[in-house]
Amino acid sequence: MAKERDVLKQLTGAETLEERTWIITDQLLSGVSQAVREATLAVAVPHWFNEDVLRALLPEQSDEIGSVYEQLVEFSFVEPHGTRGYRLHELTCKAVIGHLSKEKPGWYKELRQRAHRHFEMLPGDNEQIEAIYHEFVFDEVAAVGKLLNLFWDLDYREETAAMSLLLDYIGEHEGWLAPQTNLWLRYLNGRRLVVARDREQAVKILDPLTTEATDTPLEPWVLIELAKMKERAGDTVTARGEYKRALALAQAFQDDRCIARACGCLGDSLSRGEQFEEAIKYYEDALAVDRKRKDQRRECEQLRGLGDIYLRRKWWKAAEEYYRNSLKLAQSLSDVTLEAWALNRLGRLEEDMQHWDAAIEWYQQSRELFEHLNQYGNVATVIRDIGDVLKGAKRYDQAKAAYQQAADTYREIGDRVEEAGTFNRMG
Repeated sequence: MAKERDVLKQLTGAETLEERTWIITDQLLSGVSQAVREATLAVAVPHWFNEDVLRALLPEQSDEIGSVYEQLVEFSFVEPHGTRGYRLHELTCKAVIGHLSKEKPGWYKELRQRAHRHFEMLPGDNEQIEAIYHEFVFDEVAAVGKLLNLFWDLDYREETAAMSLLLDYIGEHEGWLAPQTNLWLRYLNGRRLVVARDREQAVKILDPLTTEATDTPLEPWVLIELAKMKERAGDTVTARGEYKRALALAQAFQDDRCIARACGCLGDSLSRGEQFEEAIKYYEDALAVDRKRKDQRRECEQLRGLGDIYLRRKWWKAAEEYYRNSLKLAQSLSDVTLEAWALNRLGRLEEDMQHWDAAIEWYQQSRELFEHLNQYGNVATVIRDIGDVLKGAKRYDQAKAAYQQAADTYREIGDRVEEAGTFNRMG
């Protein structure tokens, strides 16, 4: 009875739901072995766990981990977490972490380091996201670098769900991250919204950063993103000025990744404006930087960009050489996204030469790869490209059906701008 009164007194004095949850959890754990209690506290640290994760967190208990794990997963506050294993209920997890960070900060930090070491060795986006999340606790500078590298990789692959998960996890550290890190997180959230085609919300996040990120390495990245949106809205002159300003800043900060990005954007913009000689210069500059960085994926993209210029100038043989080199490099990297885009461009080349059936064959190969990647925005774009070919071949009924399918796909993913543009082509 005395113990029950003590627990009741603690609950009455608790000021938050988190505190009350910890009191109840602590009481429940008072009836289990010390090994099971420690395991319960430890598995609150990662976002999910399985037997291997538990063993990595508590190597000193390796001999009895199997038995402890079996008892642990039977608790009512432990729930399945997809195919990866289990996790503590959200409220229980927060309560345990609150207790550990306040009462056992040394052990809490050690658990985070153990979790980081375990997940860092595993393949897969979710595992790498988890590793970076833990690294922020003990080495924020290194973690920021890894965060940016992983984010750009996910961005490139259009893995929007993983991008969101990464930023949500790192956002849990809000309140004690360095100011510059918080600025980067806001920028990455803006970029994520651009990839998700929510440009209105992206602008709301990115626009204030033009002031807040002034004179920092982030400034040129923000300028590039906003310039892209200005160009899409038709303000090409302003956009190119912003790209050049971003390039100058990136050069001042010696940020090779940003230099290549700015040069590539200028090449794209100038190519669309048929200023081919200047566009070639920027593409070649970007290509040189990417080769210096040994970034073969970006090199592949620059080769494709140079091919686009020669295609627009009707220099078909040169365009084909660049596209085939891009395709060959993509295949050597086993990069399905780059391969899909190279196939798409070969389709465009055949379309430009009015080789209708050959164009459709290349486009279909591209479409199949994008479908395999679940990149439905790109799937819609390729279907629309096929519609253009069918229209050029005067197969009007087939073209109309392709345009309708493309418009339906754009609508399903919420891209009203491209949906409207597709309907305009049907006319």
